[in-house]
Amino acid sequence: MNTQYLEHENGQIAYDESGSGPLVICVPSMGDLRAEYRLLTPQLTAAGFRVVCMDVRGHGESSTAWGDFSVAGVGSDILALIQ
Repeated sequence: MNTQYLEHENGQIAYDESGSGPLVICVPSMGDLRAEYRLLTPQLTAAGFRVVCMDVRGHGESSTAWGDFSVAGVGSDILALIQ
């Protein structure tokens, strides 16, 4: 998969997108990366879902210089990906 980047609140959120159909967003817990879903993604896309896997703020290929690493901050990133 090719990494894509969403510009959001003075930073970048790294994500992968595959498939088509209803949207499933895979968000790893703190300390994990979007690659955690590498075995689940093919199964979800085969079942007819559009899958977006993201790296949360400060992890993986997402930006590290965020002023806010709270649950609300990560939630705003998820909403931005949905939009």
